[in-house]
Amino acid sequence: MLIHEITPASAQIRELIRLSQAWAEENITRGYVPNGVSDITDKRVFTAEEGGKIIGYVFAKEGVSKNYRSVIPDGEKYFGIEEIYVAPERRSEGVGGALMDFARDTARRDGYKYAFLVTSTKDSEKILDFYINKCGMTFYCASLVERL
Repeated sequence: MLIHEITPASAQIRELIRLSQAWAEENITRGYVPNGVSDITDKRVFTAEEGGKIIGYVFAKEGVSKNYRSVIPDGEKYFGIEEIYVAPERRSEGVGGALMDFARDTARRDGYKYAFLVTSTKDSEKILDFYINKCGMTFYCASLVERL
């Protein structure tokens, strides 16, 4: 497996769009809308590839902290992880963890002190296990909804 950063202008952009569409079709994430080319052009893109085929990706973008003072000082730049996706047939093989490790190592090398993400799923236990237990992130807050 090869993990590396690619430019959003890469020839692989169509494959990323296809994977984003596949994610939407899985219907595993509340409110997920597939990406178009314009949604990716300002992102940092990390891919996991095997046999010349993308099997997972991370999209990230620089953010500046505001109102997260309990965990990140206001005005501090952070590495905002916006999407992580692994093809269904490759899940639970360490692909997502390897992508996260590579993206965060790159962010550290680039001088970021914090990585931050907001996530949505229909399987909260699984996603919390991944980010907290496998990636070593800290739980910050939860947004819960009830239809009344």
